[in-house]
Amino acid sequence: MKTRLLTLVLLLAVSLSSMAQDKQQLKIYTQRMIDVSSSGDDLSLIDLMYPKIFHVITKEELLSGLEKRRNGKDYTMSLGRTEPSIDYGMISKTDGGQFCIITYNTYIKLMPKEPIPAKKLEAETKRFKDLLKVEDISYNEANNVFEAYKRVQAIAITDAETNQMWKFVLLDGSPYVDKVLHEDIRTAIQQQ
Repeated sequence: MKTRLLTLVLLLAVSLSSMAQDKQQLKIYTQRMIDVSSSGDDLSLIDLMYPKIFHVITKEELLSGLEKRRNGKDYTMSLGRTEPSIDYGMISKTDGGQFCIITYNTYIKLMPKEPIPAKKLEAETKRFKDLLKVEDISYNEANNVFEAYKRVQAIAITDAETNQMWKFVLLDGSPYVDKVLHEDIRTAIQQQ
């Protein structure tokens, strides 16, 4: 009886230790993803994306899309650092891997290439709100800069496809979510 109890305690301890290591690795990779996003290093960002995305779109197409979004016809956009506030959901098991829904803060700076005339400010503010998918955006007339803070949601996945390393898919309007995520992951997202 004591042997069974000891075995059960050891299994529980190993399981808890493994979960703690997974969470620690997740935190490291999440911070790396946020840092790379803020730096504008698209090649490094692509390395942190869930590989199944590239079954739907090529790396070159994705790089081009990121560049076009950052350097629009009449604006440039950058992400900046803000107070870190990262919320981690529960690490859940899926067929052959694990996933976790993460929510974090980001700061977006959008710089029009020309000053915004007062009569166009309301329309431009609405346009940039829609572009960034934010509720609140402010315009600094002296610097000709729109600024917004946003909560971003991503899903971290580790499985055979990622060589058991955490990789990410942004859930913020990504057209790839339904095409690249397992059904059980999509179900978990919908239940949030």
